[in-house]
Amino acid sequence: MLITRSSTGGMPVVRLDGELDLLGVPELEEALDLAGADGTAVVLDLRGLAFIDSSGLRCILLADRARRARGESLVCLASREGPVGRLVDLLDLSGEIDVREDLEEGGPPNA
Repeated sequence: MLITRSSTGGMPVVRLDGELDLLGVPELEEALDLAGADGTAVVLDLRGLAFIDSSGLRCILLADRARRARGESLVCLASREGPVGRLVDLLDLSGEIDVREDLEEGGPPNA
């Protein structure tokens, strides 16, 4: 898995490419902690993932819950037809995490 960091509209962006599984979870946790250190909304771009397992999804869910508890937000970008979008639909998690195809969808992130 490759993790790259950038920013858009003043928000930090963490982009994942490849496969997110148990081995990549610690690296993702660190990247999300660093990206959100100043309390801004964080964009997690998952559109480059070819695979995600349950440990990767759990990491994203826990990161989202932790940010919400601090009054912050995590916006996940994922194609509805991609592995993340299909998994979110299959597990009916659309009410749990903010998943969008692009940042214009659904209005501005909170935080």
